[in-house]
Amino acid sequence: MNSKLKETTTAAALPTDLRHQNNLTILKVFSSGEVYSANDVSALTGISRQTVMKAINSFAQKGLVASAGKGQSTVIGGKKPELFQFCMERYLLCIGLFGDEMAVCIYDLTCKLIAQESTVFDVTKSVDGFFADIDTVAGRLFERAPHGREKLYGVSLVVGGVIDYRLGKLKYSDITPSWGADVPLKDMLAERFPGVVIEVDNVAKMAACAAVLDNQEYEDCRVAVVYTDIGLSACYIDKGHVLHGANSLIGEIGHTVMDMSKMELYSYSREGCFERLVSEGYLNQMAFEQPDQLSLSKLSSYGEDIPLQAFFTEADQGDEYARQIVKYAAWVFSTALRNIALNFDPHVVIIQGSYSHAGEWFHECLQKGIKCYSYYFENETFSLVYDKRPLRDLQMQGATMVLSREFFSSPEWL
Repeated sequence: MNSKLKETTTAAALPTDLRHQNNLTILKVFSSGEVYSANDVSALTGISRQTVMKAINSFAQKGLVASAGKGQSTVIGGKKPELFQFCMERYLLCIGLFGDEMAVCIYDLTCKLIAQESTVFDVTKSVDGFFADIDTVAGRLFERAPHGREKLYGVSLVVGGVIDYRLGKLKYSDITPSWGADVPLKDMLAERFPGVVIEVDNVAKMAACAAVLDNQEYEDCRVAVVYTDIGLSACYIDKGHVLHGANSLIGEIGHTVMDMSKMELYSYSREGCFERLVSEGYLNQMAFEQPDQLSLSKLSSYGEDIPLQAFFTEADQGDEYARQIVKYAAWVFSTALRNIALNFDPHVVIIQGSYSHAGEWFHECLQKGIKCYSYYFENETFSLVYDKRPLRDLQMQGATMVLSREFFSSPEWL
């Protein structure tokens, strides 16, 4: 008897679950802010026009979408289709701390920028000083928003360092060491912005979200995004889900030991770690270790501090010494990607930041390095993508996107 009851309950629940799933799929289409007819939405989603219209009528009653006039008739004439557009006015406040720059932006739910302001930030300032700056700048921006702070839906904060995603705590950051450890950023935001959605994550994961989430090409893929800047880390995304781990350490590949000869027994040092071995500082160290070769290289024209991009540029232009150094960096990178492949096995690897501009010689050496490992059969390796967009843009886009996705996937609209 109990078994039959369970079967009946499950069977009865399926149509409701499907309707909810369809409604959220339809609502997500309107998150672009564009205008659509019911036929447009049906074509984009594969959901019947009748089901689409029922969902649109429900959304209209909730104040989510509204009529946007009439569209064009088809080539054979007929009644002009009614167009619909997302209309609910709510705001997203996104805050980014990028070294000595703080950016604060207000967007609408379709990720359209409403107001923004950037300011120089003193990294020696306390965390309380940081939040005081947020209060000041956000206050000015809300004055420029048509409906002010009362329409705020959520706040997203992007910072460097290791973030406990579940609790919204900054475990530690080399950029702001004066803040200490286990800084309760999410709680501090909630005190200032009560009753709204709060998201806190690090720069690498937010930049990865911008590259992968809502990109249909990666919808059913396992994607590893490698973030290269002052530090180096990664974000693993499995079919649209960002992986964090029990202690939010998934993706901290910059600390992966690549050269044990540089490590003392039972001690920790960054000297043999991935991010150190491909850093601008380490490549400079390599360059100056061979002064005779350096004197014959165009790298010598850059003085005592050779920019990372100079190594890539001169290597692509055929400078032999630059090629040796970039080849080493590519070999280290290929070994790191091997480790990623062994513990995550991605379909796609995306490189962002400084190494996305590493050039043709780096790419050639990287591909050669990857092929040295025998784990793949021919044509079975992951795809390699270089995302050359500015990191700051990616980070703020990701911060906006996670809040927008939260809204458009909310069961509140079912």
